[in-house]
Amino acid sequence: MKNSDTCVGCQACVEMCPYHAVDFLYSLWGEGKAHVDEKKCKECGLCERICPSKVFPFNAPARIVYAAFSKSNRNTGSSGGVFFELAKKFIAEGGIVYGAAFNEHLKLVHIKAKNNFELLKLCKSKYLHSDMTGVYAEISKLLKNNIKIMFVGTPCQVSAVKNMFQPKYKENLLLVDFLCHGTGTQKIFDICIKEEQTRKNGEIVDFTFRAKTRKCEHSFSYVLKNGKNTKKISGYSFQFPYYNSYLKYSIFNEYCYNCNYVLNSRVGDITLGDFWGIQKYNKNLNDQDGVSMLSINTQMGKDYFNKIRSNCNVYEYPIKLASDNNQAFRERECVCSLDKKHTLEEVLCNNGETALVKMLSCRNVRKQIIYARTPNFIKKIWNRVRGRK
Repeated sequence: MKNSDTCVGCQACVEMCPYHAVDFLYSLWGEGKAHVDEKKCKECGLCERICPSKVFPFNAPARIVYAAFSKSNRNTGSSGGVFFELAKKFIAEGGIVYGAAFNEHLKLVHIKAKNNFELLKLCKSKYLHSDMTGVYAEISKLLKNNIKIMFVGTPCQVSAVKNMFQPKYKENLLLVDFLCHGTGTQKIFDICIKEEQTRKNGEIVDFTFRAKTRKCEHSFSYVLKNGKNTKKISGYSFQFPYYNSYLKYSIFNEYCYNCNYVLNSRVGDITLGDFWGIQKYNKNLNDQDGVSMLSINTQMGKDYFNKIRSNCNVYEYPIKLASDNNQAFRERECVCSLDKKHTLEEVLCNNGETALVKMLSCRNVRKQIIYARTPNFIKKIWNRVRGRK
């Protein structure tokens, strides 16, 4: 793997190279990429065989998808709580679940969950690229000891795990990818958190994207700790600079703009996402209440879904309906967003962190708040007057 330009930052080759010939280096923006030390490299080819930017282990595309939500654990997730049901069942059968969670320093890392309490940390959306340091070695050891593993992550991360372990451990490995629009870097998130702490005069010790605190599909909440007092503050996405710019697709890792996994064909046994626009097809459902979209891509995925199906309300639809309403099923982010990202990189390089946060921030928060709090029926009338659907 001499060319790191296509690296997706999965860290698989870094961890598994038998000659320790691959380093993981970070750019000014915080993007990590693998770099081969040619003096140490023995050209064994392992990195080429497991690389998710070179080997794409897609399943056949599903023809149908499911709209579903948990009957009793709907609020555990950002959408319908189906991931929690799947993972809870997997743990109950003696398996271990790996997923992304913020640690005590607000760093997004992949960790394992062996019980339902630990599992809660893996729920909810996190729009950063997670650190996979040590995870591949852990999974390898557990699989060798005949312990079943459920791994959930971005399609490229799932692809790396699949390329590395499925040929030998297929029966003990359940893979779940999600519809990913892209990931930002830990560094840019940290910069925004730092600025927010200065503005609020307190330490932020927790952050939840898309917390279900308001009737707003992209609301968020975080915990602000100031001295001995812990205060929970909620707000809209446009009030936090990182989140505001994430939803404009302007702060992703470089490789996200050239993603090879934006397809109906998926790498996971199960694909999870939000069923955006479900109210168009089912008047009893609304995507703002949280409705999971499931694509069942393999027999193993089908078997596990059937184990928890009775715990959920489930509706079946052609895959086209989910694809029409979810960009991550069909196309990459536009080049104009990448151009914006390059401009932001220049701001960080030339003007510093405070100037970057200013660029990431919403220009008219008051106007956005008024719109967010406007009842939906008024929004529909207003959009109709303006000629929008």
